[in-house]
Amino acid sequence: GSKKKEEERRNEQRRKQRIAREKAESERKEKEAKQKIAKLPKDSYTWKLNRKTCTKLSNESGTYFKSPTVIMRGFKWYLEFYPNYKQEGESAFFLCLCHMPKELSSIKINYQLSVSETQTLSDVYTAEFNREQGWGWT
Repeated sequence: GSKKKEEERRNEQRRKQRIAREKAESERKEKEAKQKIAKLPKDSYTWKLNRKTCTKLSNESGTYFKSPTVIMRGFKWYLEFYPNYKQEGESAFFLCLCHMPKELSSIKINYQLSVSETQTLSDVYTAEFNREQGWGWT
């Protein structure tokens, strides 16, 4: 009886220690990856919306155009442009992350969108991206 309970207690302690080590290692890897990203130079991408450089799609928010995928700051991104977002008479742009690397739970970026044809420029946004989460500007 008591030997079995002692064995179970030790096994539970080992399991908790293993989980703590795995969590610490995961946090270390995420911190390391974020530090590498922070050291990368700033990037910019210009998307000229035409039939050759986009795909026309639609969803519950309306018809939209999807840009080609581009690699910036070590991540794959694409833009979505809705000429009539949610049929409300306003256009909207969204910056979308293709996928989150497994060693990261999220990334925080500063970004700005502009439309040269209308000479409009968004504010600089700070956004935290999780898995398949886009951020936009209307």
